[in-house]
Amino acid sequence: MKNITISFNDISIDIFRYIMIIISIILIGFIAKVISSKIIAKLINNKIKNEKYRWYEFARRRKVFKRTSYIIMALVIYQFVFLFKPYDNIINTVFMIFFFAYGALIIDSTLSSINDFNEALPLDKRKPIKGGIQVLKIITYIIFIISFIAYLLKIDTLAIIGGIGAFTAILTLVFKDTITGFVSGLQIIYNDLMKIGDFIEMPKHNVLGTVVDISLHNVKIKNLNNSVTYVPTHLFMIDAFKNYRYIKESGLRFIQKSFTINANSIKIINSNIKNKLKENKHIKEYLNKKDITNIELLRIYIQAYLRENDNISKDNTIMIKELGHTQLGLPIEIRAYSNIVDLIEFEKFQAQILDHIYGILPSFDLSLSQIKSDNIERNM
Repeated sequence: MKNITISFNDISIDIFRYIMIIISIILIGFIAKVISSKIIAKLINNKIKNEKYRWYEFARRRKVFKRTSYIIMALVIYQFVFLFKPYDNIINTVFMIFFFAYGALIIDSTLSSINDFNEALPLDKRKPIKGGIQVLKIITYIIFIISFIAYLLKIDTLAIIGGIGAFTAILTLVFKDTITGFVSGLQIIYNDLMKIGDFIEMPKHNVLGTVVDISLHNVKIKNLNNSVTYVPTHLFMIDAFKNYRYIKESGLRFIQKSFTINANSIKIINSNIKNKLKENKHIKEYLNKKDITNIELLRIYIQAYLRENDNISKDNTIMIKELGHTQLGLPIEIRAYSNIVDLIEFEKFQAQILDHIYGILPSFDLSLSQIKSDNIERNM
């Protein structure tokens, strides 16, 4: 009975000793976490004050530094595993699970914070990296899972990767869309084909609107009617689309407008036309030219009128062109570049040009061709 009491006391002492050791180790680890957190927090706060290091704020929101401090705490505690010799294999396994899981989470959070930082930039400075970030996350988790399996099975990581290589065809089939989307995303980024905020047009898919998100598999576009269209990323490498961003970057919009003149109103100018136009500074020097027609004078006038307009670029082409004669009459086309970039103001400006031309036609004894509502062609 005395021996049993002594044994029980010995066991109690051992348990108490282990508990005290565990509490002490956890306390040391916790102190290491607190110290590392304070150091990291101080460094971050100093960086955040500088606009140049705004990424640190997004990393803090994504708990990158908090998770890093937990890793430091675990590493400190891990140094005392030798004290639990009979159970060191189990404890090692638990710690490795923790390290693999938290390592993947830290990289995931870091990548997310980089994407957050990018999306917080002004539209003209953003890069479409979301798809690439998603692929890197997938690769990160695959690597950590393979490494963890290799650790548990005591197999070389390269041997597992070699075995996976045998299933490359299957993996390629399964992840076909992901791989295609990733490659397309890289091409979009490298060639700067498109980014968030760009206004694009994709006629084949009935898309006309603003790019609001670029992910691994889809590009999200908000159309003019406020509907949303999702277009697979790889289709932008296959189908043609227009990006209107370069209009804003160049500071110019192209004007291409036409109107049709009643062919029966075209004539060599007479005294009546000369009297109407003699005070017009743009064409008065041409009024005495032999056999000049009113349509030629109109082209000369429009050319001079556009060159005089402050909203027309003088460094680019200004062309007034006669197109082929049709049943309706003689089409006249205007080609020029305006320095008005805003779409609404640009459309107003184009309308003002045509309104002015329509208003001055009677001075040249010219008239527009029209079709009556009963669909009978008739020159007015």
